[in-house]
Parts: sequence; structure tokens; C-alpha cells
Amino acid sequence: VPVTLLQTLGPAEALLAGYIGGWPDGCFASNQRIGEDIGLSDHYVQELIGRLVKRGIVQKMGRNHTRKMRLSKRYAPDAIAQG
Repeated sequence: VPVTLLQTLGPAEALLAGYIGGWPDGCFASNQRIGEDIGLSDHYVQELIGRLVKRGIVQKMGRNHTRKMRLSKRYAPDAIAQG
């Protein structure tokens, strides 16, 4: 996650974006699992995901049990490394 993006995110949003970006093939974890892993409630994780999707930072594909999330190409680690 680039520094300019981190400056615009709150701490919980940045933590969640980093968590989602850490899954090389996309994040399949449930909100409950994500919350357990990073220490947030599943309801708050849901809210944060909505914010990140609305801002174009995270892409969400599928629904419910088939949901997959990943950082938008603009924010993906490969795109950041290439500058």
C-alpha cells in the first residue's frame, strides 16, 4: 500500500487493506475470520470493506460464501513495486 494511500486511510482501514493485499490469489476469508485475525468485530470488518470498495481500493467478486476480495490493480503490490 503506497504511502499516499496510507495517509488517506484510517488505521483500521489500512490494517484491513494490508490483510486483503496479503492474499496472493485474493482473500476468501469471511468477515468473522478476518475480524478474528486482525482483532476487529465482524460487523466493523463489513463496514470497513464497504468503505474500501466504495473508494475503489478493494474489489469484491462473488457474494457470501463465494466472495473473493483483492486490492484494486492500482493498489496491488506488483503495481506499487513497478512505481
